[in-house]
Amino acid sequence: AISRPTVQAAGERMKLSVAAYSFRNHFRYMKEKERTPAEPAMDMRQFIDFCSSCGATGAELTSYFFPPKTDRNYFRGIRKYATGKNIAISGTAVGNNFSLEPAAERKTQMAYVKSWIDHAVTMGAPHVRIFAGKKKKDTSEKLADKLVIEALEEACDYAGQRKIHLGLENHDSIATAERLIRLLKAVDSKWLGINLDSGN
Repeated sequence: AISRPTVQAAGERMKLSVAAYSFRNHFRYMKEKERTPAEPAMDMRQFIDFCSSCGATGAELTSYFFPPKTDRNYFRGIRKYATGKNIAISGTAVGNNFSLEPAAERKTQMAYVKSWIDHAVTMGAPHVRIFAGKKKKDTSEKLADKLVIEALEEACDYAGQRKIHLGLENHDSIATAERLIRLLKAVDSKWLGINLDSGN
């Protein structure tokens, strides 16, 4: 008799992508503010160079570290540069807060997320990491969930039109797997998944 393995290996090996956030102290800009970076200082192109030199196949270009007032031409240039280095832009990441009230504050956060969905399209990145955010002290858990779910639904509608996946990270107010899964199921969109942060 011929024995066969019960589990077959996947056809494609897992690919390694490095997050720019891992080098957060080395970038000149942090959320559009200039600062003195740690050495060795780097910009996004130098970070892509690092990813290439260490054998990675991808790079997550965290939004915090881009220069202020970047435009579509800048993001097109980053895409072209990464392609030349054989580095796929695996995604980008934003530091949004969908737990805020009043609605005007959430509207500002939504505009921020949508702008980075558009930047992801320009860079050829298929994924944007997002947060539920931290609620204010006087906001109940029930209301925070409602606010987050409504915002995620709107963000997913926008992302889906552009074929961009959103990854909800277990961060800020999401302290348990139960809440993370509850939000995911409530939104019920194929454009929303989990971006698991094992450090949280």
